Amino acid sequence: MKREKKYVHIGVYSVYTRSFYDFIEKYFNLDEHEFIFYNFENPHKVTFKNTKVITISKNYQFFKIIPLIFSADKIYFQGFFIGRLIILFYLFPKLLKKASWIIWGGGLTAYKRPQLTLKSKLYEAMRRKVLKNMGGIITNVPSDYNKAKKWYETTARYTNFCSYPLMAVDKENISTKLDSGTFNIIVGNSAEPKHNHIKVLSDLNNLELKNFNIICPFSYAGDKKYIKEVVQYGEKLFDENIEFLKNFMELSEYKRVIRNSDIGIFCISDQGAVGNIILMLNMGKKVYLLKNSPNWDLLTNQGFKIFPYSDLEKKDFKFTILSEEEAMHNINLCRKLYSIESMIKNWEAEFLA
Repeated sequence: MKREKKYVHIGVYSVYTRSFYDFIEKYFNLDEHEFIFYNFENPHKVTFKNTKVITISKNYQFFKIIPLIFSADKIYFQGFFIGRLIILFYLFPKLLKKASWIIWGGGLTAYKRPQLTLKSKLYEAMRRKVLKNMGGIITNVPSDYNKAKKWYETTARYTNFCSYPLMAVDKENISTKLDSGTFNIIVGNSAEPKHNHIKVLSDLNNLELKNFNIICPFSYAGDKKYIKEVVQYGEKLFDENIEFLKNFMELSEYKRVIRNSDIGIFCISDQGAVGNIILMLNMGKKVYLLKNSPNWDLLTNQGFKIFPYSDLEKKDFKFTILSEEEAMHNINLCRKLYSIESMIKNWEAEFLA
């Protein structure tokens, strides 16, 4: 009897990795897949049908995943932020031949962070060696792969497709909104400093907005000091007109938040938040990006109607929603480029490669 292949997926537990688990569960043979989720917290009693899901919140639990990694046919890193895994793959480089790195912005640009201690310098040296010898890289942002080649000198094979189910669109997601004069504004998609929350909130404050609500998704990433600083600053400026979403939300709940919004502001200069941006575009929302970001290059080259963040820095700027024509243009592009059918097809090819 032919042995089933085993695919191991590793990542920090978040709305992104959970949506990927649900995608595999729905469209593939779940028995062939195992999932390792780090920094797992379960405040809402989240459950999994796959009894082989391993959740890790303590360092000593790391050792129970080692046999899975060695026996896997293919390994997929969702971001690659995990220190002990870097040590493991540094010590056993042959494992990298069957490993692929699904690029997240933070994992790619980590090389820019200053290494101030001997420990951090050693860790970064090992991380660069591992990424250099990675077997494959998956991203639908060509500039990210080019940066990986430049910064890490990787020779990994490149697979270009949209890999995150959070970015997959369907007809149910479509939700345009009449111009009521009240704007629900989403700022960023995480508590990471790269979203420049202080700058965005300051620029919004300078606009002297009326009839508005600001929503900052803060359930993912970011350190306590930064979160406290932004929350205090935001509440001082906007009082009850700003909300920080600090608790983990299921994808369906998060989609409701986006569905009830009008504007998305993503003031980030590197790759990130693409899934959130696609969700907003597919619901007919207006999105503002930095023009010098890979997200701007990717989406404008694909033909989406995107607006420059620099508009918000103009004194006479006023928010408006997309016209019906602009909204449907973006929605139709989302259906064409980010359909669930194309994502299934691409992952089928990847698993069989």
